[in-house]
Amino acid sequence: MSTDIEQRLERAFAAYADLAGADPDSALDSRSAPSGPPRRSRVRRWAPPLALGTAVAAAAAGVFLVVGDGGGEPSGGHAAAATWESPQFTDPADRAEAAEEYLRLLRGSQDAGAFVPPPYRTLAEALPNTRFRLPDGSVGGPATELVVVGRVTQVGPGRGFYTPPGGDEPDTVVTAFDDPRDLEWRTVHAQVDVTTVLGGQLNVRTIVVGVPWGPDVPFEVARDGLPALGEVVLFLRSGAFAYDPSIHRVEWGGADLLVTVGDDGRLALPDFDPTEAERFLAGTPTLDSLRAAAAAPPRILPVPE
Repeated sequence: MSTDIEQRLERAFAAYADLAGADPDSALDSRSAPSGPPRRSRVRRWAPPLALGTAVAAAAAGVFLVVGDGGGEPSGGHAAAATWESPQFTDPADRAEAAEEYLRLLRGSQDAGAFVPPPYRTLAEALPNTRFRLPDGSVGGPATELVVVGRVTQVGPGRGFYTPPGGDEPDTVVTAFDDPRDLEWRTVHAQVDVTTVLGGQLNVRTIVVGVPWGPDVPFEVARDGLPALGEVVLFLRSGAFAYDPSIHRVEWGGADLLVTVGDDGRLALPDFDPTEAERFLAGTPTLDSLRAAAAAPPRILPVPE
């Protein structure tokens, strides 16, 4: 590999780690994530669409970020919300509309200017049974630690994040979800009933998912939109928020690895550009094919040039 390519890869990994708030040297080997809230540059990635979402009653901040690690039931203290709420859909059309509102804003949150390609190029390569060989010959960890199939059943308020006037990122503090001050961003928490573990280890049936949420986006949009997605596949990484170190987040590689499952078992990547989604899903277009890929023997792939 040429020195120029190595230098470009090093810059790419450093930028990729910066987007995740991680140390560039550990971006692949430890898959480390920020102990506190994501970097403000990341928040700004979805701030404008969130403002638009408020005006049109749309849903979902830019990324799924966090999921409890399965150390206990949500009611036992795992990022437990103060209250849990479930949508009451009486008409299938209402469910479909709530899901589309969520996905509309999710699609609008992409920012190609901030995107640095991750090491995986397909959905199968993002599974925990795939690791990557770095330019120096060392082998890093997988892109994700846990991949599950399940459904969001309930949603509750998470936390708010506030930066005092004149402060900067280190001064950002965790506060109440409904703090009346000018919040930078918030999180909502969602309970997910896990039906299948495709990769990694999990010893409970219910996990807690948190989603970054704009300070002006109504909570009800999350309450209705997340459960309305139906069956989903979540590609997870750990260690997202200091207020609950057990929380995980969904992998982000320029777009969320949030996968929806159709009634026919076909997969979709709603946060991806359609052309990119087709390429990512080429080898695993269905849940059955993704399950087969997850059951394949471990492998090590070179980081793409």
